[in-house]
Amino acid sequence: MLIGSKLEYLRNQKNYTQKEFAEKIGMTGSGYQFAVNKNDFKYSTLLNAAKLCNITISQLVSDEVVTHDSDKNKDCASCQQKDELISALKQTIEAKEELIQALKTQLEIQQNLLDKRAAS
Repeated sequence: MLIGSKLEYLRNQKNYTQKEFAEKIGMTGSGYQFAVNKNDFKYSTLLNAAKLCNITISQLVSDEVVTHDSDKNKDCASCQQKDELISALKQTIEAKEELIQALKTQLEIQQNLLDKRAAS
């Protein structure tokens, strides 16, 4: 996704007019339109836009599609579901790690018994 297109998407998500958005990121309305069409922005403008939209500059300039800003993520049902899934997966991983440790201990015991039998 081009930066200009991404900025337009983010601007619409924030419900700003082009002029409002441009002013908030340190541009004039006509300068913003020109930059969007040419996909040509100053770094400081991109930094201001990223801050305004609660994303990192890396997210803004990457090919990654930004679907929400941080404020919306807090209330997003699908994001909450993802957080719950991540939490459940972390618990599963912890349980599996405990199981692995128990199996390692059992394996050591079995190996010790075999070593004792072999020595006898």
